[in-house]
Amino acid sequence: MQKSTKLMNRNFFLLWQGQTVSKIGSSLYFIAIMLWIKDATQSPTIMGLMMAIPGVIMVILGPIGGTFADRHSRQKIIIFTDLFSGIAFISLATFVYFAPVSTGIIIAWIILVSVLVAIFSSFFSPAIYASVPDIVPKDKLPGANTLNQLSDQISMILGQVLGGTLFRILGGPVIFLIDGLSFLFSAGSETFMVIPQEIARNNNNSWKDKYQEFKNDFIKGLQYIWNTSGLRELFFVSAFLNFFMMPIIINLPFYVEDYLGIAKDWYGYLLGIYGVGSFLGYIFGGVFKFSSKSRATLIIMFLILESLSYCTLGLIHKVYFAVVIAALAGFFSGFVMLYITVILQSTTPSNIRGRMFGVLSTLIGSITPLGQALGGFVFDLIGRNILIMYGGCGLMLALLSITVSFNKNFRTYLSHDLSENLTT
Repeated sequence: MQKSTKLMNRNFFLLWQGQTVSKIGSSLYFIAIMLWIKDATQSPTIMGLMMAIPGVIMVILGPIGGTFADRHSRQKIIIFTDLFSGIAFISLATFVYFAPVSTGIIIAWIILVSVLVAIFSSFFSPAIYASVPDIVPKDKLPGANTLNQLSDQISMILGQVLGGTLFRILGGPVIFLIDGLSFLFSAGSETFMVIPQEIARNNNNSWKDKYQEFKNDFIKGLQYIWNTSGLRELFFVSAFLNFFMMPIIINLPFYVEDYLGIAKDWYGYLLGIYGVGSFLGYIFGGVFKFSSKSRATLIIMFLILESLSYCTLGLIHKVYFAVVIAALAGFFSGFVMLYITVILQSTTPSNIRGRMFGVLSTLIGSITPLGQALGGFVFDLIGRNILIMYGGCGLMLALLSITVSFNKNFRTYLSHDLSENLTT
């Protein structure tokens, strides 16, 4: 089947619209489940552990899911993982609504659903990333990535802004149901698309051979990251930035209600405002052109400013100041994330790019659940002191950003000339 020459062709549109709807549902669910756990347990430790469990599973299964997506029908993987995720969320909505028994049993069911959805996502995500180049012309890939970024931001903003209010009005079970239905809609949309794919037939290979192939690919990805000057430093910076960001996110519901003393709706509002700022940072970086040296300087400067903005959150008690700080932090983050992604795509050879992204996301993601779990535990340990928690994490992020700015390899890597042809 000949691939369409258009960006928004039938196959890409079906995939894009389905994912946009399910992303909105997931964003609503994230807000609702955080607020439900807070209301039910009043425990930052439990909240941190709940958020960490899916991350651990996805880190473990992510590389396996990527290999699976190369050897089996990606379209079937996408459809069935969306379908099963929708059924899982609907089961949670039904259980919480019709069997409002002890909190412990409901939390156990939430954990079960989180584990199942994390397993499905471990296979779904690599299948999606691998499929887009098969349904979009190569010269339209930047546009496809921009549309996916737009989908991410719009769904996040809508879900986060409306999540707290809808949770207060409708309650957790209805939000869980909406999320489940959004996944079913996505699965239905994806059944009408066609993803061209040549599937390698290795039926004669033993499980031992397949394991060895996977192991060799994984090791090659690690070796590439470690042996590439600047990329290695970027990996460590990204890992620790993720680690110290998690306590800030995990404890945001307590910051909103217990520190600022405002309605829980503002939990979603602040996340939504952060998302708007991030989107503006993304647009700013995409519209204006910078020299290689200026771009590297801005990345480092914005990393430091973003870090200091989190310190500031722990010092203020007025919601309108929190709004401004959240927007600025999002702006700095959006700009940095845009150019980090572009630099990674531009400097990595095509024949190892997928492996590099898979290994990098797995290794960086492995530290995120630890930050989530420890973030809740330490917050309890220090008496839920927002100033110490946000100030400490922000200062650590700032010190890390300042320290790495003196690394020559890191600065050189950030100064890569984006006008150079991509390595094939």
